[in-house]
Amino acid sequence: VLQGRESTASRPVRISVHLHPYGDGRKLLLSRDVTALEQAEAMRRDFVANVSHEIRTPLTVLMGFVETLQTLPLSAEERSRYLGMMSQQAGRMQSVVQDLLTLSRLEGSPPPGLTECTAIDALLRRCEDEARGLSALLTRSQSAAHVLE
Repeated sequence: VLQGRESTASRPVRISVHLHPYGDGRKLLLSRDVTALEQAEAMRRDFVANVSHEIRTPLTVLMGFVETLQTLPLSAEERSRYLGMMSQQAGRMQSVVQDLLTLSRLEGSPPPGLTECTAIDALLRRCEDEARGLSALLTRSQSAAHVLE
C-alpha cells in the first residue's frame, strides 16, 4: 500500500499495488484506490474504542456502587442515593446500546428508492421531538432547556 501522487495531509490517498506472476514469465500489475477502505476501517476502530469507553465508564461506576451496597452498612437515605446514581448509570449504558442498535438498523437498511416519498411534515415533527428529548436529557441539571425555533 503506497501513498498516492495527489495525496496531501488534509486529503490522503492510498493506493494498493499487487504484482501477480502469470503465464510464461509475465506479470500482471493490479492497483486500486483503498483510501475509502482505510478511512472506514480507521473510523470503525475509533468507533469501537469510543463505544467501549462509553460503556466501560458507567459499568465501572455501577460495580463500585454494588460493592459499596454489599459491604458497607448504609442508612436508607444513603442507599437510596446510591441506587439513584446506579439507575442513572444504567440508563446511560442503555442509551449507548440503543444508539448502537439504531446505527446497526440504519446500516443494514437498503437506501430509499428514487420513487420513495417522505412526508416532510412528519419527519420535521419527529426531528423536533427528538431534539426536545435530547435537550431535556442534556439540561436536566440546569434551570432552562434549549430554545428550539
